Amino acid sequence: MFTQFLEKIKKSIFKDIFSILTGTVLAQLINVIAIPIITRLYTPEQTGSLAIFISITGVLTIVSSLRYELAIILPDTFEEASNILVLCFLLVIFTTFLVWILTISVGNTFLKLLNASNLFTYLWVLPLLNFFTGIFQVISYWNTRFHKFGDVSIGRVTYSGITSSFQVGLGLINPPTIGILIHGVIWGNIASTLVLFTKTFWTDLQKILSAIDIELMKSLIYRYRKFPLYSTGSGILNYFSWQLPTLMLAAYFSPSVSGLYDLGNKILRMPMNLIGVTISQAFLPRAAEAQKEGHLSKLVENSLDYLVLFTLFPLLVLTITGSDLFFLLFGKEWAEAGVYTQILSIWMFFWFISSPISNIFLVLQKQEFSLKLDIVIFISRFISLLIGGISQNPRIAILLFALSGIIVYGFLCVMIMNISGANWKKLSQYIGKSLGAFIPLGCLLSFLTYLDFSREIILLIAFLGTSLYYSIIIWKRKWILKMMDKKLYQS
Repeated sequence: MFTQFLEKIKKSIFKDIFSILTGTVLAQLINVIAIPIITRLYTPEQTGSLAIFISITGVLTIVSSLRYELAIILPDTFEEASNILVLCFLLVIFTTFLVWILTISVGNTFLKLLNASNLFTYLWVLPLLNFFTGIFQVISYWNTRFHKFGDVSIGRVTYSGITSSFQVGLGLINPPTIGILIHGVIWGNIASTLVLFTKTFWTDLQKILSAIDIELMKSLIYRYRKFPLYSTGSGILNYFSWQLPTLMLAAYFSPSVSGLYDLGNKILRMPMNLIGVTISQAFLPRAAEAQKEGHLSKLVENSLDYLVLFTLFPLLVLTITGSDLFFLLFGKEWAEAGVYTQILSIWMFFWFISSPISNIFLVLQKQEFSLKLDIVIFISRFISLLIGGISQNPRIAILLFALSGIIVYGFLCVMIMNISGANWKKLSQYIGKSLGAFIPLGCLLSFLTYLDFSREIILLIAFLGTSLYYSIIIWKRKWILKMMDKKLYQS
């Protein structure tokens, strides 16, 4: 049975991960090209206001279909999956109406609390974004069920392309404003959703509609009730935990500080998402398969191996070179964002290695644990930022935020390995290998920084050292083929 499982995986996983990786690379490449231009066109205050706006709209995506979209992957039959899909579409329409009511009633008051009165004009956008982002998310999980990752990648590339083109293009020919930034997000969401919807349902829409059964839909609502009961609250808490720095830094300090943090966080997550999103999307459907076949522990162990291998080294490099890198790429006024990046790097590592495989709790129907964990994460982050805000020092706030994250996500890694039956001690072995590889370069960079060498020389050495590291591991492991055929599913 194990041999049959491996043969089935071998036939499809390369195609899946290649599709995800290709789309992610293209989307991230567009962002990499656009960000240095955007930071020179727009001020930290304007980008900070955009971060606040995106923080508000992002939570709408979580509640738009009450997390039932996560259940699309689980049913055995096409008919059941189709009924969950239609249910999600109906829920998106319903929640869009609720968002419109809330926007009218409390929108202005909420923005005043965040020192973001300049966003009043754009409150009308919130229901619109709830609808399009919600639909996009639902269709993405439908495609994930059928391993159509290429279609999802096309949608993401469309979003990055339209959003960045709008923000950069209009910013070059008009006075840069927060309105241009927000309209870029609007049109990016609309275009990407329409592209994904058309590509996904061009031939199968009639088949899906013919499968609708109200009684079956009711039974599925009850069968997967844990998703709205636990996953919605967990998702909201998790999202607000992520957005707390953006919102609280703006409230305690200014949108400018929030903008600096947002850039640092965005740059940190950009290369991390290149690998993380790839493994996360491929992991979820295969975790369900591995659970049925009894091989979940090996999947978790070897996924962690690759996550550590490809992320710890560059993040450690950023802890030394972050400020110099941001000064050189984005200009002097953004150097402080580099300092924030240096503070956040180690925390980002623990978040990153646990996040792509944390969907294991959905596969194992352990949403209760996810909810409890998200409550702990939210409280710890809130307290950290509150203390930092009272101290009137944003660096202290971000440092405490990072320390709390290291503790919580370190614990999460251990829990993931325990619940899957994997040997959690292997995680320390993986980390030890990457640390050993980093020490020579880290000592050299620290020594050059201490001697006050020019930032260009330091960054050049950091780039060459990191490139050499990746060249060695890619050559040594032939990583793509091994990850597809062996490493993720064998010991």
